[in-house]
Amino acid sequence: MKFTRQSSIYRGHVRRFRVGLILTGVIGVSVLAFGLVHWLGRPPVTKQANTAAGRNDERRADLTALAQGLQQYLATHSQLPVSVTAQGAEICSSQGTPCRAAGMIDLTFATGLTEALPAIPRDPIGSSGQFGTGFRLSHLPSGQFELTAERAEAGASLSVMVTPK
Repeated sequence: MKFTRQSSIYRGHVRRFRVGLILTGVIGVSVLAFGLVHWLGRPPVTKQANTAAGRNDERRADLTALAQGLQQYLATHSQLPVSVTAQGAEICSSQGTPCRAAGMIDLTFATGLTEALPAIPRDPIGSSGQFGTGFRLSHLPSGQFELTAERAEAGASLSVMVTPK
Protein backbone atom coordinates (compact mmCIF):
# COMPACT_ATOMS: atom_id res chain seq x y z
CA MET A 1 0.00 0.00 0.00
CA LYS A 2 1.26 3.41 -0.92
CA PHE A 3 1.32 6.19 1.70
CA THR A 4 -0.03 9.46 0.39
CA ARG A 5 -1.13 12.59 2.21
CA GLN A 6 -4.73 11.59 1.71
CA SER A 7 -4.48 8.05 3.10
CA SER A 8 -5.81 7.45 6.61
CA ILE A 9 -2.65 5.54 7.60
CA TYR A 10 -0.49 8.56 6.75
CA ARG A 11 -2.76 10.91 8.74
CA GLY A 12 -2.66 8.53 11.73
CA HIS A 13 1.16 8.47 11.72
CA VAL A 14 1.32 12.24 11.47
CA ARG A 15 -1.21 12.65 14.29
CA ARG A 16 0.71 10.27 16.60
CA PHE A 17 3.97 12.00 15.72
CA ARG A 18 2.51 15.42 16.60
CA VAL A 19 1.05 14.14 19.90
CA GLY A 20 4.41 12.55 20.78
CA LEU A 21 6.23 15.76 19.89
CA ILE A 22 3.86 17.83 22.02
CA LEU A 23 4.16 15.44 24.98
CA THR A 24 7.95 15.47 24.71
CA GLY A 25 7.90 19.28 24.71
CA VAL A 26 5.57 19.47 27.70
CA ILE A 27 7.65 16.99 29.67
CA GLY A 28 10.87 18.79 28.74
CA VAL A 29 9.51 22.18 29.78
CA SER A 30 8.19 20.68 33.04
CA VAL A 31 11.60 19.22 33.88
CA LEU A 32 13.32 22.51 33.10
CA ALA A 33 10.78 24.48 35.16
CA PHE A 34 11.18 22.12 38.12
CA GLY A 35 14.97 22.41 37.90
CA LEU A 36 14.80 26.19 37.72
CA VAL A 37 12.43 26.46 40.68
CA HIS A 38 14.60 24.04 42.68
CA TRP A 39 17.75 25.99 41.81
CA LEU A 40 16.19 29.38 42.61
CA GLY A 41 14.87 28.09 45.92
CA ARG A 42 18.35 27.39 47.25
CA PRO A 43 20.09 29.99 49.36
CA PRO A 44 22.84 31.79 47.50
CA VAL A 45 26.25 30.18 47.82
CA THR A 46 28.80 32.65 49.04
CA LYS A 47 32.48 32.24 49.57
CA GLN A 48 32.11 33.61 53.08
CA ALA A 49 29.84 30.70 54.15
CA ASN A 50 32.89 28.44 53.94
CA THR A 51 34.95 30.59 56.29
CA ALA A 52 34.95 30.85 60.08
CA ALA A 53 33.66 34.43 59.82
CA GLY A 54 30.81 33.33 57.54
CA ARG A 55 29.80 30.51 59.88
CA ASN A 56 29.94 32.93 62.83
CA ASP A 57 27.59 35.26 60.90
CA GLU A 58 25.20 32.33 60.49
CA ARG A 59 25.43 31.62 64.21
CA ARG A 60 24.67 35.27 65.04
CA ALA A 61 21.59 35.14 62.82
CA ASP A 62 20.47 31.86 64.42
CA LEU A 63 20.96 33.25 67.94
CA THR A 64 18.97 36.35 67.00
CA ALA A 65 16.14 34.18 65.63
CA LEU A 66 16.12 32.07 68.80
CA ALA A 67 16.09 35.24 70.92
CA GLN A 68 13.15 36.65 68.94
CA GLY A 69 11.20 33.43 69.37
CA LEU A 70 11.85 33.36 73.14
CA GLN A 71 11.06 37.08 73.46
CA GLN A 72 7.75 36.58 71.67
CA TYR A 73 6.88 33.61 73.87
CA LEU A 74 7.81 35.47 77.06
CA ALA A 75 5.76 38.50 75.99
CA THR A 76 2.59 36.41 75.85
CA HIS A 77 3.23 33.79 78.57
CA SER A 78 5.59 35.59 81.04
CA GLN A 79 7.61 32.43 81.79
CA LEU A 80 9.09 29.48 79.93
CA PRO A 81 7.49 26.03 80.25
CA VAL A 82 10.94 24.48 80.77
CA SER A 83 13.37 24.76 83.63
CA VAL A 84 16.57 26.64 82.76
CA THR A 85 19.44 26.77 85.24
CA ALA A 86 22.33 29.19 85.66
CA GLN A 87 24.78 26.68 84.17
CA GLY A 88 22.35 26.15 81.30
CA ALA A 89 22.08 23.32 78.83
CA GLU A 90 22.25 22.73 75.12
CA ILE A 91 19.11 23.43 73.12
CA CYS A 92 17.54 20.31 71.62
CA SER A 93 16.69 20.08 67.93
CA SER A 94 13.87 17.63 68.66
CA GLN A 95 11.12 17.64 71.26
CA GLY A 96 9.88 15.65 74.22
CA THR A 97 11.47 12.50 75.61
CA PRO A 98 14.68 12.47 73.51
CA CYS A 99 15.50 15.97 74.74
CA ARG A 100 14.85 15.19 78.39
CA ALA A 101 16.81 11.93 78.16
CA ALA A 102 19.80 13.79 76.71
CA GLY A 103 19.59 16.54 79.37
CA MET A 104 18.82 19.20 76.77
CA ILE A 105 16.30 22.04 76.67
CA ASP A 106 13.29 21.67 74.37
CA LEU A 107 12.40 25.06 72.83
CA THR A 108 10.00 23.82 70.15
CA PHE A 109 7.21 25.70 71.95
CA ALA A 110 8.78 28.94 70.65
CA THR A 111 8.85 27.90 67.00
CA GLY A 112 6.34 29.29 64.57
CA LEU A 113 5.56 32.33 66.75
CA THR A 114 7.59 34.60 64.50
CA GLU A 115 8.74 34.34 60.91
CA ALA A 116 12.29 34.54 62.22
CA LEU A 117 12.03 31.16 63.97
CA PRO A 118 10.11 28.60 61.89
CA ALA A 119 12.22 25.77 63.36
CA ILE A 120 15.07 25.29 65.83
CA PRO A 121 18.36 26.08 64.01
CA ARG A 122 21.51 23.96 64.21
CA ASP A 123 25.12 25.06 64.24
CA PRO A 124 26.65 25.23 60.72
CA ILE A 125 29.39 22.71 61.53
CA GLY A 126 27.32 20.36 63.64
CA SER A 127 26.42 19.83 67.23
CA SER A 128 27.01 17.50 70.12
CA GLY A 129 25.07 14.31 69.85
CA GLN A 130 22.10 13.32 67.78
CA PHE A 131 19.67 15.96 69.08
CA GLY A 132 22.01 18.83 69.94
CA THR A 133 21.98 22.18 68.15
CA GLY A 134 25.30 23.67 69.24
CA PHE A 135 23.44 26.50 71.02
CA ARG A 136 23.10 26.82 74.80
CA LEU A 137 20.49 28.55 76.98
CA SER A 138 21.24 29.80 80.52
CA HIS A 139 19.15 31.67 83.08
CA LEU A 140 21.21 34.41 84.70
CA PRO A 141 20.74 35.67 88.29
CA SER A 142 19.55 39.01 86.82
CA GLY A 143 16.51 37.21 85.40
CA GLN A 144 17.76 37.42 81.82
CA PHE A 145 18.30 34.44 79.58
CA GLU A 146 21.56 34.06 77.68
CA LEU A 147 21.82 32.23 74.36
CA THR A 148 25.35 31.24 73.34
CA ALA A 149 26.92 29.54 70.36
CA GLU A 150 29.15 26.85 71.84
CA ARG A 151 31.10 26.26 68.63
CA ALA A 152 31.95 29.84 67.68
CA GLU A 153 35.17 29.94 65.69
CA ALA A 154 38.24 32.14 65.35
CA GLY A 155 38.21 33.06 69.04
CA ALA A 156 34.79 34.70 68.80
CA SER A 157 32.38 34.68 71.70
CA LEU A 158 28.79 34.77 70.45
CA SER A 159 25.88 35.34 72.78
CA VAL A 160 22.53 37.11 72.84
CA MET A 161 20.56 38.21 75.91
CA VAL A 162 16.80 37.81 76.23
CA THR A 163 15.09 40.03 78.79
CA PRO A 164 11.64 38.95 79.97
CA LYS A 165 9.09 41.77 79.87
